[in-house]
Amino acid sequence: MTRRRIYVGWVGVMLLSGMLCGGCEKEIAIWQYPIFWEPGELEAIAVVPFRNTSIQDPEAGNTIADRLAVALAANGTYPKVYNRGDLQALLTEEDLRMLAGGEGDTAAILKRVTAVQAIITGTVSQFDASTQSHQRQDPQYAWDQYGNPYFVGNSIRTFTRNDAIVTVTATMLSTKTGQTIHATQTAQWHMWAEGSPPEMSMDACLAVAVNVVTSQLLAEFAIVGRVIKVKPEEVFRITTGELYDGKWEDKNSFTTADETMTVVINMPAVADRSQFRMTVIRANTKKDLFELDFQWSRDAPVTGQVYIFNPSAIAAGGGGPGEYVLKFYAGVEPIMENRFYIHRAR
Repeated sequence: MTRRRIYVGWVGVMLLSGMLCGGCEKEIAIWQYPIFWEPGELEAIAVVPFRNTSIQDPEAGNTIADRLAVALAANGTYPKVYNRGDLQALLTEEDLRMLAGGEGDTAAILKRVTAVQAIITGTVSQFDASTQSHQRQDPQYAWDQYGNPYFVGNSIRTFTRNDAIVTVTATMLSTKTGQTIHATQTAQWHMWAEGSPPEMSMDACLAVAVNVVTSQLLAEFAIVGRVIKVKPEEVFRITTGELYDGKWEDKNSFTTADETMTVVINMPAVADRSQFRMTVIRANTKKDLFELDFQWSRDAPVTGQVYIFNPSAIAAGGGGPGEYVLKFYAGVEPIMENRFYIHRAR
């Protein structure tokens, strides 16, 4: 699978991933992988027209399906994405209608689509936009020569509120078995604007809601870049290597005779399969003494994944006892660090 397109535009975010967020939180740029996705398993997928149970727009199902197909094709997770137009050459109108409506023998229909390994279908339950206006009277005053206010009339202003809400669910089905590969959580967005006049029209609110819902669905089916917030003291720690009441005890002092320094990483599950890196340098220097690249897994122990460094070897390579820094990288920039000390063994 070609990943190059996925990376476009995200490198810049990775460069900014070391920004401080709030008090003690850090922002980390990661790749979010669909739970079901494995390299090479799904090379070609198709997006069929979605079932539309909303009231206002009869084309809502086609609109969401088309937007999702375009987003998946641009994303690059799947080398080939068939859209609604492509499917007209693979299936009959009746087949497409039954898939969109969840009717008939879905498995039998899917098995006829030999060009793809999976099909995405779904339901649009809300695709609604509305506008409401009301008038408000504001009293107006003037001042006489003595500085006393007096009523001169009412100013009438029209205030308008525009609302739009889009709600969608989607499912990926295997064309080989007809079984569900992945069913999404409900994707929903409510956009509104209010004012005299409002900053966004009713149609503009609907367009934003469609875009956000499409992005939510994309994140369910494709590899996407996102930024998560973590607390360094919870996800990146140097410890004694021992748990007490289910918690790690921190440690930042070692000797040149010590051969074990236990580093515990405990990233959130959403960082599954994202790549990270740790390096050790002597304080106030730039040379990496040791480095470790690793891939995070959602299957890591609930207490965190343990990595072992050797203080004795670090001191030997770093000029002896002193202060050292363990850095944590997500992308090209270090975003967290822990300082520790190595003393001469007695």
